Amino acid sequence: MRARRIPERSWLTWLAVPLVYGVYTLIRGPIVDWYPYPFIDPRGQGYVSMTISPVVVFVGMALMSFGVYWAGTRGRSREEVAA
Repeated sequence: MRARRIPERSWLTWLAVPLVYGVYTLIRGPIVDWYPYPFIDPRGQGYVSMTISPVVVFVGMALMSFGVYWAGTRGRSREEVAA
């Protein structure tokens, strides 16, 4: 069975759900006075640290997503990937 190709920009779309969830959490957190993760709770660490932590996590997720894409297309020529 031949493997399906992974679209070139698919790794970017994989980040949509974590991004939407993160924005939702930051909006909902102050309303209900609860955050699901301590690294995004500004009450304990301040807003600067709370801003840096999710950005670092998101960049890590972007790198992992690209790594999965790269591993899925590694060893294939451009013609094979485009087909």
